[in-house]
Amino acid sequence: MFNIGWSELFVVASVAILVVGPKELPGMLRTFGRTITNMRRMAGEFQAQFKEALQESDLADAQKSIGNFSKFDPKTIVKDAVSDIVAPMNEAMDSANTAENKSNDSAKSVSVDDAVSVASQTSGSTKSIESKSS
Repeated sequence: MFNIGWSELFVVASVAILVVGPKELPGMLRTFGRTITNMRRMAGEFQAQFKEALQESDLADAQKSIGNFSKFDPKTIVKDAVSDIVAPMNEAMDSANTAENKSNDSAKSVSVDDAVSVASQTSGSTKSIESKSS
C-alpha cells in the first residue's frame, strides 16, 4: 500500500523512539491506530454513499425506462396508423357522395311538368311519324 519495506519501517520506529521517547510511544501508537481506524471508517462510509448514489441513479434510469413502457399504448399507435390510412379513403368517399348528391339534385330539379311535356312531345312526334308513314 505505502510500499514500505522492513528497513524503512525500522528507521521510522527508531526515529519515533528517539523523538517521542519510550514512555509515550505506546500512547502515540494507540492514537495513531485510532486515527487510521477512523480514516478507514470514513473511507468506507464514503464508498458506501458513493455506491448508494450510483444505485439510486441506476434505479432512476430504470424507473424512467419503466415509466416509458407504462406510457406505451399499442392501441393508440394502431388507431393513429389506421386513421392515417382511412382518412384519404373517407375523403374520397365524401367527394364521391358529394358528386352523387349533386347529380341527384340536378335530376330532381327537373320538374314533373317538364317530364310530362317532354313525354307528350315524344309521343306527339311518334304519332306524326306514324301518320307520315301510313
